[in-house]
Order: sequence, then C-alpha cells, then structure tokens
Amino acid sequence: MNKDILIGLLVIAVGGLIGNYFIQRGRTSISKESTDKIINNDNKNKEKLLKGHEKINSEINKNIKEIEALKKAVLSNSGNLQKETGFTYEELKVIAKNVIEKSNSNIDKGNAFYVLNEYDKAIDKYSEVIKLNPYNSEVYFNRARARFNKLHNIRISSLLHELYFFPDYRNKVFDLKEVTNEIINDYTKSLELDESSSNAFFNRGYAYNTIGEYQNAIADFENAIKIHPEDASYYNGLGISYSNLTDSTNNIDIYDTAIKQLEKAISLSPNNAIFWHEYGTIFLRKRDHNKAVKYFSKALELDSTYIYSLHSRATLYRYLNKFSESILDYTLLINLGYYKQDSYFYRGQCYFAIKDCPSAINDFSKCIELKKDNINALFSRGVCYAIIEEYILSIKDYNSILKLEESSSTYTNRGNGYLNLKQYNKALEDYNRALEIDPNNLTAKKYKKKTIERLKEKN
Repeated sequence: MNKDILIGLLVIAVGGLIGNYFIQRGRTSISKESTDKIINNDNKNKEKLLKGHEKINSEINKNIKEIEALKKAVLSNSGNLQKETGFTYEELKVIAKNVIEKSNSNIDKGNAFYVLNEYDKAIDKYSEVIKLNPYNSEVYFNRARARFNKLHNIRISSLLHELYFFPDYRNKVFDLKEVTNEIINDYTKSLELDESSSNAFFNRGYAYNTIGEYQNAIADFENAIKIHPEDASYYNGLGISYSNLTDSTNNIDIYDTAIKQLEKAISLSPNNAIFWHEYGTIFLRKRDHNKAVKYFSKALELDSTYIYSLHSRATLYRYLNKFSESILDYTLLINLGYYKQDSYFYRGQCYFAIKDCPSAINDFSKCIELKKDNINALFSRGVCYAIIEEYILSIKDYNSILKLEESSSTYTNRGNGYLNLKQYNKALEDYNRALEIDPNNLTAKKYKKKTIERLKEKN
C-alpha cells in the first residue's frame, strides 16, 4: 500500500482532516506512478516498433539489391560480375539459391537459375512468364541469353582458336542453326517490344555470328553502337564479325576493318583482357604468329587466369614447336581446372617432342583416366612405351584401341611390338591385316619383309 495512504488511515483513526490530506496525496502519487509506467511502456513499444520497421526496411532493401544483382548478372556482357553486380560469383550463387527457395516471381527464379548455369530451368521459368504476359521485352531477352549459354556455355568468339586449328570444328558449331534461330527469334521479339535495347542488338549479333550470317551480325553491332557509341564491347563484337566475314569471303582486306574495330574497343577499355585476346586472334588468323603471341600475352598480363588466351597461346606455341613454352601454358590450364583432357594430351605431345617419354606417358595416362576410350592418348602412350622398350605395355594399349576401332597404323605398331618380342607369327599377322586395310602402308611392308627374314633365320 502507498505510504501516504497508510499514514492517512492512521490519522483518520485518530481523527482529523489531516488524515484525509494524506490519503488524497497518496492517491495522486499512485496516479502519477501509473501514468509514468504507461508512458515508459509506450516509449519502449515505440522503440521496438521503430527497430522492427528498420529491420523490415533493411531486409527489403537487401532483397531488392540482391534481386537487382541477379538481373544485372543476366545482362552482363563484360564478364566482370563483381564490378557490375557488387557481389562475387560465389555470393551470387548463394543469393540465387535463396531466391529459388523463397521467391514467388518466375522472372526472379529464372534469373537465379541462369546465374547457377541451370539454363534449362531458367528457360522454363521465362517461358512460364511469357505465357502469362507475352509483352515483356526483358523476359524474351533473358530467355535468349539462357538459350545461347545452354548452346555454347562460353562465348563463341572465344572459340576462334578452335576454328583456326581444327577447321572441322566449324561444322559442329554451324550444325546448330535451328537452335540458334530460336535464340535470334527471342532477341527479335525483345527488339520489337523495345527497339532501343542496344544489348539485344549486341547479343543477337553474336547469335548471327554463330550461324555464319556475318552481314546481319555487322548490322546488329552497328545498331548497338548507334544507341551507345561508347560501349567498347560493341566494337569488339563488330571487329569479330568483320574477322569472320574475312574468313568466309577470303577477302583479306576486311581484316584491316576488323583490326580498326578492335583497336577502338581497346582504346575505350584498355584493361579488358577479352579485347586483347580477340585482337590477338585476328593476327592469329592472319598468320602473324608473333603478334598473336604478343597480344595473347597482353591479355594474360591483365588477367593471368584468362583461360582462352592461355589455351590459344599454348596451342600456338605447340604449332610453332616452342614446346617448353607450350608446356608451361598447358600446366597453368591444368592447375586452373580447364581443358584438362586436352591439356594433358597436348602437354604429353610436347613432352614427347622433347624426348621426355616418362613425362609424356604420365600425361597420356592422366588423359586416359579422364576418358578411357581416348584413342589418340592410347596410341600416343603406346608409341612412348615402345620407345622405352616396354613392348608388353605398348601392345596392351594397341589392344585397347583395336577393341574400339581397327586401323592400319595400329596393327603396324602392334606388329612392331611383337617383332621386338620375337613373336614373329603374331607380328606377321598384324602386318598382313595392316596391309589389308591400307595396301600402301610402306612401314607395314618394310617390317613384314623383315619379319619373314627373321622367321627364315629361325627355321
């Protein structure tokens, strides 16, 4: 009980108005205390509410920032996701997984699957949006990007070294015309809905490059440049298109135009490894190997892990018989985890060229571990085993090849193994089979004759 009220009751018991005074003062004190408690509680509640609102706003802002980051990742042309989105790729993957789990938006989920390289799922989500709303240019654009990346997974322009060194690779790329047309149709639809999208022109230009429609590609890159004349990547695409056109028309004068466009790209963005790589690729196509090496090396100065320049330079060094330099580049590729099967095989070829058979055998074996039916690696290892006089192991590799396919050279080499082991009858059988497949096999003829002589000596 309040102290004043207790005094008042005692005074009243004795008698007098003073008791009533104390009681009244006590009631006033209780009222004040109650009011203070209410005000204090209200202030605490307000604080909690403000903190709650701040937390909600913070979460909303964080979610908006993350959703925007995924969107920017889909639109990115530079390859520098951290610069464009504010997040590392590992952080973007975490964000994407969270969006897939919690978001109700198919566009956001599509972008998330795109970032995770799950392109089929991204395409499905974008298609669901298009069914409900066929007038959203952004979704057509995103679906085209997903389809393009599903088709190639890496930029077509970065495969130019493959087209140079392995001409039949071109057919593998251009057989995909039907699928590429779907990509082009999506970009076209996006442009019909938003003709100011320089990015759609840019990406459709790359799609046209893929199927060999270089004039259309050139037109698209020029349209992109008209909209945004300071975007270096558009000049890069234009330069690549002119370079491709040169190859298809055999008009080497067009290379000069291609070079000018790449130089413009580099002048706008001199620290972009991709542009230096493409610049080097043009000189590679011109057979100016020294300049090609120089510009691939420049790209690698800017980005030591840029795998396309590493692969191109390694291949070019090997082509130029600079085997030690090539070995170093293939080693970097292997350490980075890219082109591992090819890198082991070609590094093995380089070791073989410098007469280091043990190292070559080790690389061919690594290659075979990755693909057991790799005939080239089996054949090359078989040759190395024969050189170091491990004929049984050599024959074993040729046996593995012959289970996969017959060839005159394989029978000849196995025959040589049997000849060195003095198993003349088996050697003679192999040489005969080699000559059945290829009657002009001079090596088989030579060693067949030698085997017959040995058999006569034995008898």
